[in-house]
Amino acid sequence: MSRHDTSHEGGFVLVFVAAALFLVLGAAAFAIDLSAVRVDRATDQRVADTAAAAGALEVAEGRPVAGCQQALAYVAINMPGLGSLDSSGCASFSSPCSAATPRVYEQVKGRYTVRYVHPVVNSDPLMRPAALGSTNRVVAVDDGQACERVGVRIASVTDTAFAGVIGVDETGTSVHAVARASRASGSATPINLLILDRFGCQALLVRGQAVVIVDAVPNPTTGILSAGLAAVDSTGTTPACTSSTGGVIAIEGNNAVLRADGPSGCPTQTGTHMQGTATVGQGCGLIQTPAAGTPGCAGGGANLPACTPGSGGANRPNPVPSAMVSRVTRAPVDHRYNCRSDYTTVPASVSWAADPLTVANEQNIPGCTGTATAAIHGWIGAIGQFNTPVGYTRYGSPQSCSVGSMTFPSGNWYVDCDTFSVTGTVTFGNGGSTPTNVVFKGHVSLTSNGSGLSVNNSLA
Repeated sequence: MSRHDTSHEGGFVLVFVAAALFLVLGAAAFAIDLSAVRVDRATDQRVADTAAAAGALEVAEGRPVAGCQQALAYVAINMPGLGSLDSSGCASFSSPCSAATPRVYEQVKGRYTVRYVHPVVNSDPLMRPAALGSTNRVVAVDDGQACERVGVRIASVTDTAFAGVIGVDETGTSVHAVARASRASGSATPINLLILDRFGCQALLVRGQAVVIVDAVPNPTTGILSAGLAAVDSTGTTPACTSSTGGVIAIEGNNAVLRADGPSGCPTQTGTHMQGTATVGQGCGLIQTPAAGTPGCAGGGANLPACTPGSGGANRPNPVPSAMVSRVTRAPVDHRYNCRSDYTTVPASVSWAADPLTVANEQNIPGCTGTATAAIHGWIGAIGQFNTPVGYTRYGSPQSCSVGSMTFPSGNWYVDCDTFSVTGTVTFGNGGSTPTNVVFKGHVSLTSNGSGLSVNNSLA
């Protein structure tokens, strides 16, 4: 009779259990690290989406260099622990876009690799879905043209916390986003100077020694500059503008200046100045009007009805005016400061327009769907036609309505003058913490070389 020897089975079971335990612990470690990678991927995707959208908005406004700068700035701000990114390579996007030639700026910092692409051609891998397991899609009409699209790719490498026990020391993820932006009715650019005159000539008149400068607008989040915009919403048709009456934008005199500034590096730049740490290009902004004849005042000649230049054609707007996509009307201001669900029924007694706000006179304002109060109508109601607004200090007769240089203390002021004429520099608000609001009963006239009007901006 034979017997089965079991003296060595205990050692076999021990080895088997140890191997199984190693695999179980390895799988658990890998699962923990995989969960962390998924969190990183979700964060990276949100940042890529935001950065691509920021870049596309600038590209839509004709600022490809700023598009690259904005995209990188948004990545730097929103990516945890990344810090600032070098945007000097964005200068490579200054040349005109070629739809068949993608331009790429990529940099590595820490565990991240950030790539910015413009334009994004149809065959670029960035046009494929970034989500894991997604199938390829056909490029659609809504995707726009290659030069309208910008792409951002973010790849990251992460040291594993636990998976090293099975020999996996690091893991990584890659996400991307492509965005396209188009200009809204009017403009997507902040309007620094908006002049509402439906048909009139000389809606914007710069005469003699006068200087009008519309400066660049810094993004409050990133500090990147957007172009300053002056919009003169007049067609110059009733009556028709002529060389004797002047165009919608009229420059009179050899030393008159009308200039809009923006990010440095444009073809029409005449100089620079600093806004904080950003360099502003003089003449790199936008001047727009719906009047026919734009661009106007080019080459020293009048271009009616949009524009007439100064004496001998020596002075003209810089840059020359361009055509608006559509009428601006007062909608941007209303929707920000005078929100109402319907404007066609606004009575004349509380309207700040010369005519009813209807489609027929091209002043139809779409109903506002926001929650802002009708602040402007509230101001009109408070001011009335003859009385000093509640909470305001009156200035007027027997005080002179023709002044040299003077400073009004901070607070609310009602200037009760048919024409408030300034020959020096008048400052409302002395730079303190109290905000200053000014209501003028009538016209304001700056009548001398160097005269100026400053509100909430101490000149000291």
